[in-house]
Amino acid sequence: MILSFDHEISQAYNENATARLWIQPNGLVYKQYVIWNKTTLRNVLSLLLVGCCRRLRSVPQIVMPDRIVFHGLVPVGFLMKYCRGQTLWPFLEDNSVARLAKRDCFRNLAVVIECLPKHIFIGDLHGCNVMVSEDGSVQIIDVDGFSFIGNEISCPMALVSEAEMRFTAGKYWHRATKYRISRDSDILCFFMIFLQWLMGGVDPFIYTTGELLRYVDYLERVGFPAEIVRMMRRLFEDEPNFIDPEPFSRIDTDELDRYSYHAFCVSRRE
Repeated sequence: MILSFDHEISQAYNENATARLWIQPNGLVYKQYVIWNKTTLRNVLSLLLVGCCRRLRSVPQIVMPDRIVFHGLVPVGFLMKYCRGQTLWPFLEDNSVARLAKRDCFRNLAVVIECLPKHIFIGDLHGCNVMVSEDGSVQIIDVDGFSFIGNEISCPMALVSEAEMRFTAGKYWHRATKYRISRDSDILCFFMIFLQWLMGGVDPFIYTTGELLRYVDYLERVGFPAEIVRMMRRLFEDEPNFIDPEPFSRIDTDELDRYSYHAFCVSRRE
């Protein structure tokens, strides 16, 4: 196959990118590694393992490699499907998108996390590697950023200075305060995105653990689905995190303003 380098996808938003992306005439995207460092080598290792995982290929929301490209014996990139739609944060901030679709995108993302093999983690779960269509369907890209036991690559939580103070449970940490990438961290990343949306765009990390738990208590009082409340409380406890997609379908989107952090603050003044 002859690769085309005529139509590059800008990654101006990603200062740490070690690869470049080109749209191919057949509609695929070619991701080519251009900076070779320790992270890139880990990416290649994950690409080789993830690319042959049959269980992952059975999850339609994960954009799997269509073909791995080699230079001699060295993997230098891969081809994958081109995903149309918005990345997660622009989708959530788009006022023209129906609230139901925004709610459903979280349910669909929870389904992906629930379907992952026990030894493979999204790891680098953030708003730029989740593509969302108008109806809330999601697709996870950059599978070479997935982690597995023995090859932990990156996680947004490891870059948040407040994480160690907010989430002290041992399930999140190796020795010497090194962040642990696991199913627990995937679920934590998911809920940090979800909480920021639910709170009305407020960054949860600017608040103490106590304040976040008071907000969760408020959600329970105003009738937010109890199962989701239990999942969020578990984030702060020693037991393993858990995620169940079904309760997200029961979030009343007509009550989103009531679920916001602003409404919580108003309730405390009454």
